[in-house]
Amino acid sequence: AAIAEGKPGVAVETKPASVALHVRNASPSDGEAALAAAWDASPQWDAHVTTGKAVLEFAVISTDKGEAVDILRSEH
Repeated sequence: AAIAEGKPGVAVETKPASVALHVRNASPSDGEAALAAAWDASPQWDAHVTTGKAVLEFAVISTDKGEAVDILRSEH
């Protein structure tokens, strides 16, 4: 959350197994600064990083929707 402080349009979304940093609504300079700060800090968080358009997601579990569907299919 500290990375988003003072940067209008930068948002932190907390999910059950991850945290996403969204910069879509930020100015280009604030968005780039927030993404760079998060990327630089990420090695100390021991999280899997996924990049997207104007977003970085830091997950404690490395998976994707395809893997989740495969797991559900195998269980049911």
